[in-house]
Amino acid sequence: MKKEDVNRIYSIPFSILDDYESLHLTKQEEYDEEDIEKLSFILSLQKLHFAHEDIKIYMQLYLLGDQTKLQRIKILKRKRQQLLDHIHDTQKELDALDCLLYKVNG
Repeated sequence: MKKEDVNRIYSIPFSILDDYESLHLTKQEEYDEEDIEKLSFILSLQKLHFAHEDIKIYMQLYLLGDQTKLQRIKILKRKRQQLLDHIHDTQKELDALDCLLYKVNG
């Protein structure tokens, strides 16, 4: 499948496709099913607010194969912990706001 078709069918931005190619994640001019799966994973990482550089590092490790599996798990677990920390911080803010509302309402 050509880049234009991948963009149109899967709504993958050209900027991501260009990055994908610059990382040499595809070996041909046409995208195959494996490429689509990798691109889908990249989009998932983006939706989770992974930094561009972190996505590059993750995908470079992915290309090295199973020997990097533990490193990739570590990256995902670190991001999970960051998200949990953010949730807890947000919960504290919500609790403080609820406290203020309670005080104002009497």
